[in-house]
This record gives sequence, structure tokens and C-alpha cells, in this order.
Amino acid sequence: MLLTKQLRRERFAEDLESYGRQVEEFVTYGDMAEIPKYLKKAQALDNKLQTASDKVQKQYVFQDFEFGGVYSLAVNIYYITFVSTHAAV
Repeated sequence: MLLTKQLRRERFAEDLESYGRQVEEFVTYGDMAEIPKYLKKAQALDNKLQTASDKVQKQYVFQDFEFGGVYSLAVNIYYITFVSTHAAV
């Protein structure tokens, strides 16, 4: 079934919001014994963010420049926040 452009946008926006909440969770991590667990979470989230960024670059930017620009910025902000948070852990 083909999803409408609007539905794809809504789902993508929901994914970005979810990734943002996951990034914010890293601020609460501080137990040294849990570092391997944090690393796995960080790697999984990094993969999701990279996939989202790739999606913006490959799909949305070409389909709808204005939409792609907005979400590209959002993905980059989340990614920068993630990297900053991850480096602090």
C-alpha cells in the first residue's frame, strides 16, 4: 500500500520526536557499571539518526525542498545533541 506524502511526513516527524526523547535520556545516564548498555543504546540511536538523515537527503529534499530543509535541520540538531551527550558519557 502506498502511503500518502502527508502520512509519511507525519510518521517521520513522530520518529524524529522519538529520537529527540531518546537523546534527552542520555543526560540521565551516569552509572559507570552501565557503560556497555549505554554504548549499545548510543549505537542504536546513532544508526536511527543516520538513517533519518539519509532519508532526508535522498527522499524528502528531492520531493519537497521546503519540507526537506526543515527536517534536515531537525535531524542535524538531534544528531549534534546526541554526539555531544554521548561524548559526555
